[in-house]
Amino acid sequence: MKLFGSKITFSLQFSDLVEAITGINSLLDTDPRLKLNLISYQTESGTTFQNKLFFTYESDILRIFVTDGFRALVYILKVNSSGVKACFSIGRQEANTIPELNPTGTVSVVIAGGQLSLTFGDREIKLVSFRNEKNLLTFVDNLFKKPILAEVKVSGQELQHHTSLFGMNENLTLVIQPEKGEIEFERSETKYKDSVKAEITGSQLKRTIDPKFIFPYIISLKEKDAVLINFYDPYLIEIKTPDNNKFSYLLMPILTNN
Repeated sequence: MKLFGSKITFSLQFSDLVEAITGINSLLDTDPRLKLNLISYQTESGTTFQNKLFFTYESDILRIFVTDGFRALVYILKVNSSGVKACFSIGRQEANTIPELNPTGTVSVVIAGGQLSLTFGDREIKLVSFRNEKNLLTFVDNLFKKPILAEVKVSGQELQHHTSLFGMNENLTLVIQPEKGEIEFERSETKYKDSVKAEITGSQLKRTIDPKFIFPYIISLKEKDAVLINFYDPYLIEIKTPDNNKFSYLLMPILTNN
């Protein structure tokens, strides 16, 4: 349940916790391919990602996310803490009961002895939590703590249009070209290429993705004037919007010989 100490305590606004859970659920429900947590995947060190909502907590930052080990939907919140570095998870079915509690104000969270307790006023709710130790913290470090190689800002409508043009079993390669101020899109089967103007800082690079894993999420951003895409060292891709820094979609690209 934790890396150090025997007890974890922190507090946050209940509305922020509800926003994170409902926000993740609303995106998971838009398309079967986004139901990340329904994919049963187990790491070599034993972390299973099926049907769980994960929490990692360090330096007053709480990350709430679902993942299949290759992609993740993540909410990032500031909390008041006891200073303990930790990670834990609860079943998604239990997590979905939290918004129904409907309190206001601050909620105190305590994780100890395999239980997650939510306290608001004179009311306490206890849920079962799962022990996730160093293996999950290492996984999260790999997701969130690498340097950014390139940052791209592009129209949500343009991004949705260009990532929707792909055939069955076709991969999509993104070529980031800072000098031209463009993202180039290349399809693996047809070799068809097109490009879109973008604001780019950082290095020129190339990443290949499975468009089926990105397109359903991009649809939810098509009305946005701007979408931010961060390309991390060595491979990770992060997609978010300037008006909501709390929420990110993370994706591992397909590794190719190129």
